[in-house]
Amino acid sequence: MNQIKFKKPVVLLFAIIAFLIIYSVLISFMSIECDQAIIISDGFREIPSNLMSSRNIYFLETHNTSDHFLTTRAACSIESAALMNPNTNIFVLFLSPSKYTRLKNWSQFQGILNYKNIHLKYFNTEDFTKDTVIDDWINKGLLSSSWYQVVHTSDILRYALLYKYSGIYLDLDVIVRKSLDEIEFENFACFQDDREIVNNAILKITNDDGGVLGKMLLNEVISHFDGFDWSMNGPKLLTRVLKNYCDVTDFLSTSKCGNFTILTQELCYPIPWQKWDDYFTEQDSQKVMESVENSYFVHFWNRKSEGKMLEKRSHAAFNQLASKYCPHVYATNVLI
Repeated sequence: MNQIKFKKPVVLLFAIIAFLIIYSVLISFMSIECDQAIIISDGFREIPSNLMSSRNIYFLETHNTSDHFLTTRAACSIESAALMNPNTNIFVLFLSPSKYTRLKNWSQFQGILNYKNIHLKYFNTEDFTKDTVIDDWINKGLLSSSWYQVVHTSDILRYALLYKYSGIYLDLDVIVRKSLDEIEFENFACFQDDREIVNNAILKITNDDGGVLGKMLLNEVISHFDGFDWSMNGPKLLTRVLKNYCDVTDFLSTSKCGNFTILTQELCYPIPWQKWDDYFTEQDSQKVMESVENSYFVHFWNRKSEGKMLEKRSHAAFNQLASKYCPHVYATNVLI
């Protein structure tokens, strides 16, 4: 009789464990609604067809380690895109498989889980580039030779992303100030440094040209990848390809060719990288706010500014922008 009493709790315990295992497996095949933001299960190897649109906005997080979390400022960028474009799908794609499953525990993310148009998804590089011209190049592991692997992975995958799906790519240090529906051009990037460089931190490509530009970008990676130069596969590559696409030697006399438009620096990068610190100093705040007044975007140059933290009591321009364009993230974090 004592043996029977002993077995019942054990059987019950095993039944509970079995139920939890089965439940977790079932959950892994579904999209998990997290408050309102949606975490798309890694069972999805592609962007769900019902969510595909040339209006989609994409962010890429290409640190392939679980210990590198998104910063408060990156979360601010994501929230600003969702806030200013409420009817647009915002995709945040993670290269690290463990990172996106722990989002609810990240204080930086609490502010953006309220947006139903934000979709969070893990992606596998090989699956991501499948059926593109760069597929074999990626599978050979040539990207691993880069000295700046995180940056160059982001550079290359944004080209593959826009070639496959169309839409707008934004770096995680870009704040969106307006509805991007106001930009009437189907394909665009923005000048940096007086029309000499076209930066790829803000880039829209649709396939209305048959994917010609997207293929040109990917083929340029295959032909001239440089793992030793930080910007060679990013702004420099985009500038080279656009010159070929537009059949020009410089952009001094043109900012449009075919269906591609290069927006002025003032609309996208109103504060140049050489003056990145102006965003974070109180004495420059009025000047900065006047400079960004007509811009669609604010690029705060994370490579330079990542170590410059602000207390919320500061009246620096970045705090003013964050409080307006990412209010939830701003409210839930002590430092910004």
